[in-house]
Amino acid sequence: MKIKPYLTSDLKKLRRGPAITLPKDFGIIVAYTGINKNSKIIEIGTGSGFLTVQFSRIAKKIITYEKRKDFADLSKNNFQSLKLKNVKLLNVDAFEGIDEKDADLFMIDIHNAHEIVKIAFDSLKEGGYLAAHCLSVEQSKLLFLECKKIFKEVFMVETLVREYDVDELRTRPKHIGIIHTAYLLFARK
Repeated sequence: MKIKPYLTSDLKKLRRGPAITLPKDFGIIVAYTGINKNSKIIEIGTGSGFLTVQFSRIAKKIITYEKRKDFADLSKNNFQSLKLKNVKLLNVDAFEGIDEKDADLFMIDIHNAHEIVKIAFDSLKEGGYLAAHCLSVEQSKLLFLECKKIFKEVFMVETLVREYDVDELRTRPKHIGIIHTAYLLFARK
């Protein structure tokens, strides 16, 4: 049986809707932001909840906003199927305002991410991070330039992962695989 290393067994069970943030990108988010068992995370753009589930394994509390009812219902069912206790899902447009403050991480996964930068900044504790999952260079650029206006440190990365074939005669990269998934943008308050 072939096991896909980029989705753990509990994630494979979840119902999917919109694009997901794969564990390879999740790992980079954790590594660069330093989130841990004491971290409070605000997430904008829950989608089907794949990233939220990954955060729930290590963070103390996740407050996640999803304005679309169909996605909110999908993610709610996914969270219930895993019996998550540290996730609060709000079927609300985050642009209408966010009450939470002193977050360690403000995670954004929406197409107009550059428009929520000020709200993110105001919600973060000093030293906290904004992180964003961007699908295009153009989206990343808009967000990057907006973050440069108020954040101390702004940078962008891409995570590439290749699987290898290994046998007695040779070791070489596989011919197929998931290489590029997203541009990850980070900004530190």
